[in-house]
Amino acid sequence: MRHLIPVLLAAVLSASAAPPPAQAPSAYPVSLLGDDPLAALRPQGRTDLFDITFQDTPTAGLSDSRTLGLSDSPGGAALAERCLRVDVRRGARAVWDAQLRAKCTAPVRKGDVLTLSYRARGVRTDSEIAEVTFLNAVQLDRSPWTKVFEERPVYPIPDGWTLHQRVIVSPQTFRAGEYVFNLQFGGLDPQCFEIADLAFVNHGPDADPGAFPSTPPRRYTGHEPDAPWRAEALARIERIRKDILDISVVDADGRPAPGVEVSVEMTRHAFGWGSAVYGWTWAADTDDARRYREEFLRHFNLLVPENGLKWPSWEQPKTRENTLRMIDWARENGCEVRGHTLVWPSFGRNSDTVGRLKGDPAALRAAIRDHIADIAGATRGKIRAWDVMNEPTTNYEFMRLLGEDAPAEWFRLAREADPGAQLFLNENQVLAGTKLQSLEYWLDRIVENGGPLGGIGIQGHLGYGTSAPERMLEIFTRLHDKYKVPLSITELDINTKDEADQAAYLRDVLIAAFSHPAVDSVTFWGFWDGRHWLKNCPLFREDWSAKPGLDVYRSLVLGDWWTRETVRTDADGHARIHGFKGTYRIKCEAAGVDDEGFQLPATVTLRLQ
Repeated sequence: MRHLIPVLLAAVLSASAAPPPAQAPSAYPVSLLGDDPLAALRPQGRTDLFDITFQDTPTAGLSDSRTLGLSDSPGGAALAERCLRVDVRRGARAVWDAQLRAKCTAPVRKGDVLTLSYRARGVRTDSEIAEVTFLNAVQLDRSPWTKVFEERPVYPIPDGWTLHQRVIVSPQTFRAGEYVFNLQFGGLDPQCFEIADLAFVNHGPDADPGAFPSTPPRRYTGHEPDAPWRAEALARIERIRKDILDISVVDADGRPAPGVEVSVEMTRHAFGWGSAVYGWTWAADTDDARRYREEFLRHFNLLVPENGLKWPSWEQPKTRENTLRMIDWARENGCEVRGHTLVWPSFGRNSDTVGRLKGDPAALRAAIRDHIADIAGATRGKIRAWDVMNEPTTNYEFMRLLGEDAPAEWFRLAREADPGAQLFLNENQVLAGTKLQSLEYWLDRIVENGGPLGGIGIQGHLGYGTSAPERMLEIFTRLHDKYKVPLSITELDINTKDEADQAAYLRDVLIAAFSHPAVDSVTFWGFWDGRHWLKNCPLFREDWSAKPGLDVYRSLVLGDWWTRETVRTDADGHARIHGFKGTYRIKCEAAGVDDEGFQLPATVTLRLQ
């Protein structure tokens, strides 16, 4: 009995300390964040990593209380001419380490119908993907931090203000001040976003959840199955990506042989379909590594050593040796190779060896010169294209020290070291348009200073619908018309957890790219989630099961855009194939021919035995 006394006493004390149940408000609807929800948000956590400011510039047309379903709600339309800007300078370790938090000022009972609404827009981001994002949540303000609601919306920077509305049926009861609304953005890339018209409202238990609007999933312009741009692009592909194979069959005396069956099949695209390949996964002696090599060769004809040709990796003898072996393996298997990258012009992107040269411009210039000669010389004749410079918009420390004419010199040095390689400037956020003008600025500096520009690398780190397909096509045309060089999609992935959306957008990105005559290749930045920087590529899951995006890729690249035909010669012993440009194999049993290596356009004469 003595042992039970402390337990019983604790139970009594716990019961006496238990709060009374939350009381229902006297009238609905009621604002859960007070009269000024934006002002209720308070910085918390690593406040040294971000700034918040109220913007006085009117956000005209943002507020429409009827659209939000809050016509009688406090904190509704009155705040439309003010927004809150959040400028995240550096990331923290976890998303909750930097946040804005507001205590909810009215109680909520289980079953109450709540509406959350706000408008947001991305202003700036240092991310590879031109999107801002944050976690917004309603949760208990103490351990165990029970969530009422949580989501992580995405706001592409080109889209402007986006309305966000959600209807929530409270799963439990909370007293006023016991729970909070927060925006969490630690652990993410530096970014800047704005939020306006914040309202979090309790409509009570008798409200109909279906009576309140909820914003549908975001869809990009031109996503519809019958969108006109897609039919136009597919027709354009038939015109620009195909050519003629003329076949003549003659008998032993050289006379036309009618009615002879000839089979023609592509063995490789002329267009580059590629992927980054991680060297140590490629080299491993494991089941996954063997599958990795097999699937690469099954699906691609262009390889990029993912990290192996970056300067810090090249300094490591074992990595260098492995990378050179991988390049030779790709070429032995009929694949071309892209080099990434000769100069990533930031000390933070390079090793300590380079970092020690910050105070010595002459030594830095010499080190870059020697590095280009070394790496491009060691791979001379094996690299289809080099990214001579990578991401100059956010990586420009070298140009600060060496001058804006330095990149042109790097292009000239690359040309001397490997005269046969295309020489590219590679940049991200181009398809979103956010770095398009900056890209053009550096392209102009290269051209004006005599750099032998050979191509433009357009990184494809995309969110779902980052750029509408028609906008992509406009950007392709703008860059090609101005610089007259090929364009390559260099680092394609589509960062959304919805695999159906990922596949749908992949389809349209591939169609748009393949349909534009200036684009010469599309390269994924990894094809297997087991070795992918986001663990979210569009093709293979970590267990090697196929994602919907793989079906899209196969049906287009290895299906609709892959020529397989069997024809019979006409009365003149002639047949013609209109096929996709690439390498072909021709079979004709009557002529004893089984030959591979024809490239379109071509004229082939087969002689019967």
